[in-house]
Amino acid sequence: MGLADVLKCRRQVRVVGQEDGVEAWPEVDELIVTNRILAGIQVIRHGRGCGLHAALDEFVGRYRWLREKRPGAFTVSDESYWIGFYS
Repeated sequence: MGLADVLKCRRQVRVVGQEDGVEAWPEVDELIVTNRILAGIQVIRHGRGCGLHAALDEFVGRYRWLREKRPGAFTVSDESYWIGFYS
């Protein structure tokens, strides 16, 4: 993925979950809170038409937002969420 892919994705949409009215994807949220990292990244890539790194950045942004706004929705702790995931 090159710089052009990242810029394309960033132009198409801001990170989901921002307070400024950007849509939140219920499907992605469900994948995030149930620790289905790869599936969530795939949905973002497909929906946004962007590359892997840009989709991962968006996923992490949404993860952080959900941890702050809906901490009780997660099936695993923050400490164990990323165990076994290597990017």
